[in-house]
Amino acid sequence: MKACLRAAEWGFKLHAHLTLAHRRLNEAAPRSRSTSHMAALINLLVRTPAVSAAAASRSLGITPHAARAMLNALEDLRLVHEITGRGSFRLYAATGLNLVGANM
Repeated sequence: MKACLRAAEWGFKLHAHLTLAHRRLNEAAPRSRSTSHMAALINLLVRTPAVSAAAASRSLGITPHAARAMLNALEDLRLVHEITGRGSFRLYAATGLNLVGANM
């Protein structure tokens, strides 16, 4: 019973953490047009631990160049960060979502 309680508490903390990150990204992300895919990209970043521009473009139905431009805009605002440390095949994660092994 105690293990179930700890698991439920961890799940609630994770949910609160993801909700806060989602809200923070939505408030700060640039949206210059009403047809912007930024909201969908934010949902993808919160839903997926690591996102590449290619994966974002496939998921959102946009060009890889457009996905890269949106990820770069979020990176410039320090809302996402590049986690691979490479020049190509970069993966991005929302800043503050270091959930692997996190003690929440």
